[in-house]
Amino acid sequence: DSMETLRENYPAPAFYSAMNFLGTHDTPRILTLLGGEPTPESKTERAQARLTPTGYDLARRRLMLGALLLYAFPGSPTVFAGDEAGQQGYEDPLNRRTYPWGQEDTMLLAWFRRLGQLRKERTSLQQGDITYPYARGSGLAVQRRAGNQVTLAAMNAGAEPLDLTLPWLGYGCHDRPAVLSPGRRGTSDAAGVRWGAADIVLVSADAKSAMLYTSLGMFHVKHP
Repeated sequence: DSMETLRENYPAPAFYSAMNFLGTHDTPRILTLLGGEPTPESKTERAQARLTPTGYDLARRRLMLGALLLYAFPGSPTVFAGDEAGQQGYEDPLNRRTYPWGQEDTMLLAWFRRLGQLRKERTSLQQGDITYPYARGSGLAVQRRAGNQVTLAAMNAGAEPLDLTLPWLGYGCHDRPAVLSPGRRGTSDAAGVRWGAADIVLVSADAKSAMLYTSLGMFHVKHP
């Protein structure tokens, strides 16, 4: 509802060019916030604080989910330099540390680079219409469509696996429905995908092909 409120209150040119971001220099680093750990009381303690390994793993998964939505949503996805590399820090100036050269989080970097590449390549992510095939509880599916190109971003932010079957969204793209999941390929009346807790799936469906992108790799299905 909140996302639709944005569309209702902005003219289309503004909505599709809005500056969207997860973190800025005016707030603690998004990774630090997403870890959900107690904030130290003194500034000295906050300056030295780093997420525990468990907190960092949770924060990274949440950030990847948020980044997927950021790049799938209409507007201009904007990243505070260092967020894509795993930068941590509380309030200004603790959130303005120099870029962690040589200590970047390679998983995060690869994810942001892939999202940027997809955004650059796919017209549907740049200017396509937006609908929400699924929005319930911890699950959200965002569809972008421009002409005969469809991109679907699906997310499970919950702590439990989510089983979700979506109607095939590629009608008009001249391809048959595809069952897309790691290790399973074929055709069906619906595209069925299983998400683990806080896992991420991005489905991109062009005519004659379909792709499933996850944080673990890419699965490509071509129809004869």
